[in-house]
Amino acid sequence: MTPRPRQRVAVLTCVAWVVGPVLALTSCTSLPEQGPVRSTGAEARAAEGRASDITPAPPVPGATRAEIVDGFLRAMTASPIREEVAAQFLTDQAASGWAPDRATITYEGRGNPIDRGGLVTVALDGADRLDRDRAYQGPLGADAAELVWRLRLVAGEWRIDNPPDALIVPLTWFVQRFRRADLYFYDPSGRILVPQPVYVPRGEQLASSLVTGLVGIGARLAPGRVMRTALPPGTAAGLGVPVTADGVAQVTLTGAAPEPAAAADIYAQVAWTLRQDPRVTAVQLTVDGVLVPTPDGGATYPVEDAASVDPAGSGADPSLFALRGGVLTRREGNELVPVAGPFGTRARELAAVAVDLPGQRAAAVGDGGRSLVVGPLGPPAPAGLAGAGTTAPAPPQRPLRRPLTGATDLLRPGWDVLGRLWTIDRTPAGAVVRYLDLGPGGADADGPVPGETDAGGTGTGDAGSVTVHTVRAPGISGRRVSSFLVSRDGTRLVAVVQGRRADQVLVGRIEVDAGGVVRRLVDVRPLLGRALPDLRVRAVAWTSPTTLAVASVLPGGAVAAGAGAVEVRSVPVDGAPAATTTLATVLADGVRGLAATPTPDLPAYLVTATGLVDLATDARYGFVGDAPSAVTYVG
Repeated sequence: MTPRPRQRVAVLTCVAWVVGPVLALTSCTSLPEQGPVRSTGAEARAAEGRASDITPAPPVPGATRAEIVDGFLRAMTASPIREEVAAQFLTDQAASGWAPDRATITYEGRGNPIDRGGLVTVALDGADRLDRDRAYQGPLGADAAELVWRLRLVAGEWRIDNPPDALIVPLTWFVQRFRRADLYFYDPSGRILVPQPVYVPRGEQLASSLVTGLVGIGARLAPGRVMRTALPPGTAAGLGVPVTADGVAQVTLTGAAPEPAAAADIYAQVAWTLRQDPRVTAVQLTVDGVLVPTPDGGATYPVEDAASVDPAGSGADPSLFALRGGVLTRREGNELVPVAGPFGTRARELAAVAVDLPGQRAAAVGDGGRSLVVGPLGPPAPAGLAGAGTTAPAPPQRPLRRPLTGATDLLRPGWDVLGRLWTIDRTPAGAVVRYLDLGPGGADADGPVPGETDAGGTGTGDAGSVTVHTVRAPGISGRRVSSFLVSRDGTRLVAVVQGRRADQVLVGRIEVDAGGVVRRLVDVRPLLGRALPDLRVRAVAWTSPTTLAVASVLPGGAVAAGAGAVEVRSVPVDGAPAATTTLATVLADGVRGLAATPTPDLPAYLVTATGLVDLATDARYGFVGDAPSAVTYVG
């Protein structure tokens, strides 16, 4: 497309707005974030350097109860991490049962220990919890953030009797020693990889930490409900993962030898996880000292050989699609060319269209929000037919189908890799989450759906018809929802829930039963951990399999009209705080949405009334002819 003259787009390096629950200590302070967003601020800069060694002091004779608690908290900042000194502040019984590896608590700051009637309290500010795998779990509540310590006299010295089973450390200490990474598992169908964000130690042990986390989480996964591992039950990680000079990660495991048919899935899962270590170019697996052959019978598996299970969607159409005058178009240069088929004509006025991942079908909201229509797409019409007031001739194809009718007010639908079409209907009683299992071939029957089941049902209906499944979605069902997304891997659903004073962005994991039918959303949590006053979300879009762009209207802007200044931020899908997350603040000429994709090499755009704003380069683009009403990638 031809660039337009650049208008004002300010890229901020630090703002007093926080995407996660951790506020700034100095400048912008937060947990480290991977991905396309530039991380700046005091903590991100600190994380780039080597963390200093820390040798904490043991208890001193005659220390008060408050001094013992203070010394214990300081002792947990030992670097390299070790427990010996911290355990000296505990009673023998408490030390024998203390398990600091079960959780991690980070805090921005803490008050001085206060001795009240024999109990010592310490209040933590900006405290957040990570689980035993160092997966982010959210901010601590006010009660949990006030720690209460009980002490007993041991040989005339005070010692702690009730230590929490957690490593409790300052945020600044944590970000210097841990980095964000993804462990890769499979969706319940085994078709695509699913990233699970965690924090792992920085340094030369990265490959070892990744494999340890992959094996550990995999062993505790509930069978097939949200994601699964290809590793056989009982698999354990070896002592470490050395990386050879030519980049081969030598992964040693113990347990049952995998079946030959499973070797490809195991290698792909391990390769996607270890490719985050820049030293690793290939993987070699041994189980109990026996080499596991690669799918082609070799000894090493290149980390780039698993593109077919890419969590961003292998083979996903990279095109940018747009609605203009009720016609679905595909971008070619700076022109919008109507697609071939029924969606490329003015026979029906379309609204809120979603294209499936291969770019072969589309689903649109019709009848004023009361129905969904689904139909095939063809290749774009010749460029000469593009432009305002023209349409592409539709070759003879199957007509548009109506797999869903009788709705109230449908939002823009979304597709996942399994061909499930997700919808949210805004009824008088609030949002209702549903999906249609259209599969790779789509619906073959016209007319309304003959039946509907609650989550967990199989549905019946006539042959060739489509069953609509209603999904239980705590925190989303029954609420006012303005937009939603489903991840391409089909394991996460994100919804913008409107409130009187502020909006919430919620994410839940999609749980299925043994038959592959979605049962409900689980672990539904806010992405913006601590409530933000006056937050009004204009649009959300995926920018990676674990990162979202959130466009919000700054106070004083009109959400409905998309007017005023809009701020676009990057938000991690687990809700963990991220380093400097503001992508841009735009004085826009009417913001209509975001067009972004989890595929890393495709640009992300803010869609305005006159064109696009590239969020990476700040460049503005327009189209030949009238501006579109909506722009989107597949999904």
